[in-house]
Amino acid sequence: MKTIICIALMFLVFISPIFGVVIEGNVYTIDFELAKTAIVEIDTYPKQQRVITEGYYRFEVPLGSYTINASLIEGNALTAEVSEPIEVTKEGTFVLDLILFPTIDNALDILKETEELDETTILTELEEENEKTPTSTLLIGGISIAILLLILWNIVKWRWMKKEVERRREEKEVEKQVIREDDDLKNYIDYLKKEKRVTQKEMRKHFPDSEAKISLVLTDLEAKGKIKKIKKGRGNIIIWNE
Repeated sequence: MKTIICIALMFLVFISPIFGVVIEGNVYTIDFELAKTAIVEIDTYPKQQRVITEGYYRFEVPLGSYTINASLIEGNALTAEVSEPIEVTKEGTFVLDLILFPTIDNALDILKETEELDETTILTELEEENEKTPTSTLLIGGISIAILLLILWNIVKWRWMKKEVERRREEKEVEKQVIREDDDLKNYIDYLKKEKRVTQKEMRKHFPDSEAKISLVLTDLEAKGKIKKIKKGRGNIIIWNE
């Protein structure tokens, strides 16, 4: 008996947990370039963290809901970050690309540096122009307008880049949703082909989906001529058409 207990304890100590879910993807900067150095972590228990150097990360996790955080450190300062939630309800490999957005402080610093650089250049040109012509008042007015337009252009560019990132992210989410729906539909078809004849109540026990989703799938299959529904009592009998 002691031998069996010892073997069981050794098995529990040395066995490695095997998860059926893989979350992976690339990490991009705001310019859509791979982030060469970044820190990516996921709030599993215990927390998993990766320091990536080639813009790619990969986690193995159990089923559940998580939040993936990525940050870009330059020097001793946090310059960009992103946080993305993800829920995995079945085993498989899921791709979630991350795009690092500059922090508010970093974005303001970049804008300030750009404005200071342009202002210094413009003032230098102004001083040189003052030595050549007495019409400096008109020139100052033009320079002020140019600075204002530059600031407005930076703001518009920043907002456009943010909208573009959101648009691309939404496109990827739509693609993933289509893939998931195709996989779900295939599971329903395989099940009905195998069973040939089944009640809708039995289908609800077999599939973890809501009753509304199952009804929508059956309506779609019936419209395509794949199945036939027969009303019986308070439920339906589903028959697969060969």
